[in-house]
Amino acid sequence: MKRVAALLLLASAFLAQAHEGHEHGDAAEAAAALEPRVEFHSARIEGVVARGAEALLVYADDYASNAPLENLSVAVAVADRRIEAQPLGEGIYRLPLDLLPEEESLQLQLRGEGWQESFALQLPPAALQGEGAPRPRWPWALALVLAVSAGLVLLRRRRRRA
Repeated sequence: MKRVAALLLLASAFLAQAHEGHEHGDAAEAAAALEPRVEFHSARIEGVVARGAEALLVYADDYASNAPLENLSVAVAVADRRIEAQPLGEGIYRLPLDLLPEEESLQLQLRGEGWQESFALQLPPAALQGEGAPRPRWPWALALVLAVSAGLVLLRRRRRRA
């Protein structure tokens, strides 16, 4: 019986996962790495445009200090119109995808106090649903626990009959 308990405890270790309050690496970096994105930079600024499910997120920071650039005017020029991005704070700006054309290329315009920069960007295609998302381990661990438990029960019954 002690063996069964030990095996169940060992197998349940596979089920242990971090939850709120536990930090295992930078979640923002991990999430950004999974999204389709394109980088841009100049002597003044550097940034990333990441394609989410419903919006393009523009991350802009100062090239020299790496400080987030706030209070910018960020927009995309499309044909004869200009679509303004919504500032989210800390150098992050949001452009809703439903306002943008289906084209993968766009002209990103950033304007700060006394300067303006423009970048021609080729966006990567949208990721397929579920692509790159981590898969949970618990179904496999649960199956392992059940299989070991069933095997031990059958082994014990067999020994009693003999």
